[in-house]
Amino acid sequence: MIISAEGDVSVHHCFEAMLISLQEDYRQNTLRQLSRDDIKAGINYVKHYGKYKERTVRVLITALEAPQLYTACFSSNHGIKELAYRLEALGENRTRITYSYDYHPLDIFQKANYFIVGKLFKKSLERQSQAQLAALIQYAKQLQQPSSL
Repeated sequence: MIISAEGDVSVHHCFEAMLISLQEDYRQNTLRQLSRDDIKAGINYVKHYGKYKERTVRVLITALEAPQLYTACFSSNHGIKELAYRLEALGENRTRITYSYDYHPLDIFQKANYFIVGKLFKKSLERQSQAQLAALIQYAKQLQQPSSL
């Protein structure tokens, strides 16, 4: 699945928003701070999710090229999910974000399940992805605003 969105925000602020989000997710799941100097391809950690944080997925940052590219791989017993954010400056304060998502099931049953569920929920997943991109753009806009302190 590939989805694109454009927003009135600089490419640098969009990338900054993604890095802040990564730092926060890392802190919440490892209980350790991730310094800006340590953010690079190859970082990996275990993410806990679910209602009671009972499920886990291994997160691996596979590429990080400021401010154009952020890719990650999520591995679990359900398969491997790869996602990528490609940022393109369309002007000083305009950015296009292209989000791509790919899933590689581990066995034939998961592959069949993904095929069926994917067909049923394709539009829903696209809407959810569009909403996530809109939220990213909104967050990046907040970072762009001068502090009112």
